[in-house]
Order: sequence, then structure tokens, then C-alpha cells
Amino acid sequence: MKRLIFLIFLFFSIYANAKSIITSGYFSEIITLSTNLKEIKHNNQTQVNPINTSQVINSEIDKTKHFSKLVNLLSIALVAILSLLSLALYKNNTIENKSNNLLKEKNKELEREKERSEKAIKAKSDFLATISHELRTPLNAINIISEILMNEDPKESQVENIISLQISTNHLMNLINDVLQINKIESPNFSTEEIEFNLRKKIENIDKSLYEIAKLNNVQCDINIDEEIPKKVIGDPTKVSQILINLISNAIKFSGNGTVTTNLKLIRKTDQEVTVKFEVIDNGMGIPKEKQELIFENFTQGSSEISRKFGGTGLGLTIVKKLLEHLGSSINLYSEENVGSNFNFELKFKTDKEYIEQNSDDLDYSILEDKNFLLVEDNSITQVITQKLIEKHNAYCTIASNGKEALKLAKQNKYDIIIMDINLPDINGDKVSEEIRNFGIITPIIAFTAIVIEGEECVQNIKSKGMNDYINKPIDTKLFYTKIINLLTTTN
Repeated sequence: MKRLIFLIFLFFSIYANAKSIITSGYFSEIITLSTNLKEIKHNNQTQVNPINTSQVINSEIDKTKHFSKLVNLLSIALVAILSLLSLALYKNNTIENKSNNLLKEKNKELEREKERSEKAIKAKSDFLATISHELRTPLNAINIISEILMNEDPKESQVENIISLQISTNHLMNLINDVLQINKIESPNFSTEEIEFNLRKKIENIDKSLYEIAKLNNVQCDINIDEEIPKKVIGDPTKVSQILINLISNAIKFSGNGTVTTNLKLIRKTDQEVTVKFEVIDNGMGIPKEKQELIFENFTQGSSEISRKFGGTGLGLTIVKKLLEHLGSSINLYSEENVGSNFNFELKFKTDKEYIEQNSDDLDYSILEDKNFLLVEDNSITQVITQKLIEKHNAYCTIASNGKEALKLAKQNKYDIIIMDINLPDINGDKVSEEIRNFGIITPIIAFTAIVIEGEECVQNIKSKGMNDYINKPIDTKLFYTKIINLLTTTN
């Protein structure tokens, strides 16, 4: 509207100026004509042979009329041009206004879509976090109870049942982890770590963890590691483990009565970096060429027959592919039906830091004797099994079932270590930890959670709430004791 008013003002200003110029020229001609007439009259009075005054005047009047017509024509032409220009500007202004309004409407629509998308992502994350907690808590109980039963010298007839229970629990846990892992990988906050670890020991531990599955499928697992590969490397051990566990367990599943070989070959080596090629080779059923691209897609397996026979979510290879992309690599596949498959990839590791290996098998459990633990946990089954793990090495365990009870006990008693569940019925564990720190209590606090914590940012967030470390559910008993003993050692 403001632009339109400006255009109208501009039009009238130009028109008025033009008219003023033209009018001033016209009066100038009249003045000139009058002056000429006076000169003619004067000459007529002074000359002996007078000129025909009437003819001269008529001639001058004709000139003036001709000029006046020309001025009128130019004035009309100028007004027409100005009118067309104003009309063009008006139309352009109208089109621009429509375009601006359309853009504003589109922007509002995009904002609404963005809000809906963010709400959907948050709802999805909240749902998965809740499901993760609800599923991991009972699985934690089954896992620990089966381990306790195995350590209590069961009858030979019971051993097989306990092993089957452990395998089933691990299988269920792997399925849950696959679904949660896909959600984490697709999150914009997904990040990689750079920490030092023993690559050789990591591979050996993976082989041990898959021993029972391989035995059940009558599969022989072999490992070949190039001697020139340094033991100490810097990278993301968690993601390397996830990749290899998925590939090796997949190979075992499809290679009944066969062999699975894991090779680590040195490709390049400098003072600062090494490049290692990983190969997982099996002599199983193989993958048809037309299916080799599809198996890396979400929830996809070679066929419905394979899905029914072998089970699984069809997410393992998708996770492998996405994790390798985050690590700056890619997966290669060579496979032939009824001959076998070769999955391989290359990873770079830095080698410029010192490494101190901590072996959980050499833990000094005597440190736990006579130590006072405060276990803050609302689930009764988790309370029982965690208390058993603590008291197994002659420590004392007090249980608080909610945040308020934990705050009261922490104020009234002195504890050597506090194990804090994050999801409590009244106050979240991180808030309880902050309150404990506000009391001036410096007792080490370990976060106890079914929500998987990964990445430096997550660890720093835990520490910012006053907690020193974290333990995931289901409990890895060796890691559980390792973290507790390390904290007790460094704080005493």
C-alpha cells in the first residue's frame, strides 16, 4: 500500500513538473512574439518603405500555433508514457505483494511441519527410552540370576538349561539393541569417540562372547591378526565391537556345521596412524547377487524363508553399514550361493598415545570387604540381584526405593559408594545426585540405568549432574566390579 501511494505521488510530481516546463516554454514564446511585434511597429515607424505588418504578424501567429500544437502533442505523449509506467509499476507491485504473501504462507506451513516433525521425533525417542527401560530391567534380572545359578555349582542336568536361558536372554537383548541402535544412528546427535584401546584383546573378547552361539550352531570360529598391527590404537571401540559382533554372529547363524574366519590385515602404517582391513569370511549358504544390495536396507533379509528359519530383525547389516559410514568407511561384500560370503572393510586408527591396559580378570575384590553401599533402585528384582552382587564380596548394602528415601539416608549415614538408578518414581536420579552434592557429600555416585549411555557428550552430562561414572543394565558383572573398584581405589 505504501509503495502504491509512492507511485501515485511520483506520477503527479512528474506530470506537474512536465506541465510546468511546457507552460513556461509556451509563455516564453508569447513574450517573444510580443517583443517581435513591438520591434516591427518601431521599424514600421522609422523606415521609409514600411513592411506589411499584417503579414509578419500572421506569420508569427502561425509559428506560435504550430509550436503550441507540438507542445500539446508532446504533453499528451509524456502523460501517456507516465501512465503506462505507473500501470506497469502498479502491476509489478501487485505481483510482488502476492509473491510475498505466498512465501509468508509457505514459511508458516514449513514452520508448522517442522514443529510436527520435532514433536514426532521427540515422541519416538521418549517411547524408545521408556521401552528400553521397561525391557532391560527384567532382562537384567534374568541375565544376573542365570549367571548366579551358573556360579553356584549347578547339577550337570541343570547346566544345559541355564546355558539355554543365557543364550535366549542374549538373543532377546540383541534384538532390542538392534532397534535402539538404528534410532541412535539416525539421531542428529550421534557422534563417534576417539579413545585408546587394545584392538587384539577387543577381538578376542568378541570371540569369547560368541562362543556359545558358535557351539550351538556347530561352527568353528578362527581369528587371524597380523602381528604388525599395534596392540594400542585410538578409535571408537564400542562401534568397532558392534560392527564385528553383527558380522560374526550373522556369519555363524548362516554357516551351520561350517567355519567362520575373522582376519585383520595391516594395509598401511605410519608413526601416527595405521589402516587395518577387517574380513569376516564364512563357508555358509551365501547370498544371491540380486539380493546383495537389498540386505543392507532396514528390516530386510535374503528371503521370507530365511526370516522364518533363522529369525532376526534384518537390522544387523543396516547397522554395520551406517556405523561404518560414521567412521568414514564402507562395507564390501563378495558372496556366492552355496559357497560362502566375505564381508570386509577398512578402518584407520591413530597410534600416538600411551595406553594403560586394565584387565578386569586381575581385580582385587578384597577392596569391597566391609564397604557400605547405598543402592537407590525402585525395581524389587533388580534390588535383589544387585544386592547379591554387592554382598558376594563381603560388602554391606542398604536399599532406597525412591529419591526422597535416598536423600534421607545419604544425610543420616556415611557410605563408601552410591549406586543411583536414573529413573525413579518420585525424583529422577540425576536430580537426587545434585541434591546430595549440595549437602557437601563427596561419596562416589555411579549412575545405574537401562538407557544406553554412549559418547563423550553423554558421559560429560552424567558427570555434570554430580555422578562419577555409569553402569548400564543389564549388568555386565565384570564391568560392574571394575568400575566400583576403580572408584573406591581412586577416592580412598
